[in-house]
This record gives sequence, structure tokens and C-alpha cells, in this order.
Amino acid sequence: MLKKLFTIAVAVVAVLTLVLSSTTLGMDTKSVSVTATSSSKVILELVAPASGTVSFGNVNLDTANETISAVSIRVKSNELWTLKVKATNFTGATTGTTIPASNLEWRTGANPYVALSNLDYTITSNHSRGVTNYAFDYRLNIGYDYPPDNYTSTVTYTLTP
Repeated sequence: MLKKLFTIAVAVVAVLTLVLSSTTLGMDTKSVSVTATSSSKVILELVAPASGTVSFGNVNLDTANETISAVSIRVKSNELWTLKVKATNFTGATTGTTIPASNLEWRTGANPYVALSNLDYTITSNHSRGVTNYAFDYRLNIGYDYPPDNYTSTVTYTLTP
């Protein structure tokens, strides 16, 4: 009886082995490698003002003139990045009189105002990848030290990886 059970067990194992082997005998597997190249992308967008001009209009000489969210920019980058800002001195259209760039100040949020300069000021460095939005408030103080005129300055934001 034991011999008969052993023979049946061996036969079952043989059949199972044959069935399982036959299902994998005709099978073949192949793999593919998937690749992609991501190039460096560092983008600075001027969101507002759409015109590219911030106008204080006819300024109050007795106090600083403030424009909240005067400039909005967006940075898109897949690299760490640095954002800098600088300004030219104001120049009078008629008189040619110059007003130092430092009479114009900027800030983000509730941070203290920072005077602009002809030299780059680093707003942030080694900033993380992704999309970042900034809204800059401007404050201008001309006072009584300069003659009446239409004054113009250029503020430049520079983004580098």
C-alpha cells in the first residue's frame, strides 16, 4: 500500500512538473530601457505690470510714495537659481537732473524696504527648483531737493542658474 501511494505521489509530481514546465517553455521575455533628457530651463517672466512701466504719477514731495505690488514676476527653473535686482539713476527728461537710484526702494511682503542701487543686489540665491512668484512693492522719495521734471529709471531683474 505504501509503495502504491509513493508511486501515485511521484506520478502527480511528474505531471505537475510537466504541466508547469510546458507553460514556461514557449515563453520569452524582453526588456526595454526608457530614457529622457531634461535640458536646463531657467525662465523669468514679468507678470505685471503688463505695460512694463510703473508710474507713480505726480508724486507727493512731503512723504515717500508707495505702490503695493508694483511689479510681479514669476521664476520657473529646474535648477537652483539666483535672482538679483539693480536700477539706474533717475534722469529728468527736460533738465537732465539725476536722482540716485537709492531714492527708490523695494520689498516683498512685510519685509523691510531695501534701497535700490546701480549694483546688483541679491534677492535670493541657490533657490530651490520649481515655480516661484514674487510681488514687489516700490517706495519712492523725491523730496524738495530736485527740480520739477519727468524722471525715469530702469529697474533690472537678473535670473541666473
